Amino acid sequence: MSRMELALGDLMFDINLLNKPGIQSNRSENVDTVSKEKKQKVISEIEKTYSNKFNFIKYLFISIIISSVIFLFYTVNNFTKTNYEKNISLAYLLRIINLDKDSGYVKNISTDKENINIMIEFISELEFYDNLELLAKFDYNVKGTNSNEMYYLFLKENWNLEINKEGNVYRLKQLINDFKGIASDILENKVIVICDYIDLVSIIELCEKNNLFNSFKFNISKIEDNTLYKFIAEEYD
Repeated sequence: MSRMELALGDLMFDINLLNKPGIQSNRSENVDTVSKEKKQKVISEIEKTYSNKFNFIKYLFISIIISSVIFLFYTVNNFTKTNYEKNISLAYLLRIINLDKDSGYVKNISTDKENINIMIEFISELEFYDNLELLAKFDYNVKGTNSNEMYYLFLKENWNLEINKEGNVYRLKQLINDFKGIASDILENKVIVICDYIDLVSIIELCEKNNLFNSFKFNISKIEDNTLYKFIAEEYD
């Protein structure tokens, strides 16, 4: 047999092998395996994408909850400060000023539903500036001026009405009488007291301790050419 015949025989043998079913199925299995791996890779990528999106949404939701809690905390905290801390203690204010007949006196104190206004007259320029600086350090809303060699401090602070069901002029009158035996009268639904400066501060402090001071509208003024004060308290309309 010639070499050419042998070569042709081998070629025909290879072609016959390719036509055999067993050989073709093996190739098909390889293709299927590759296809499954690609599908699995795609599925994994999709699952990873959804997982990342879920984690992002979860993180965003938690962040919103935390931010809301912080916002609520500061809102409530600021509201509390505005309505309670900003309700100044008038008795404390008058005590730290520590007025006497040689330095000055409270000229007028009045309140409404929103503000308390205080006017203090000083004889001494030194006392005026010392108290202006002192009140500013305590973060009071204070302004000063002078006229005809007299010096004046003006304070204006928040005043929040706090209704006390037990707060009425008759109870207030009785409370004042029982405290130091200070005489008072009720006229046109107002408690009226005439007293000196020391008793005035004591009455104000008494009202604050009994949670009554912010239940009334007050007008306190110094009686001209006298060391006495007129204290008037009336119920809000």
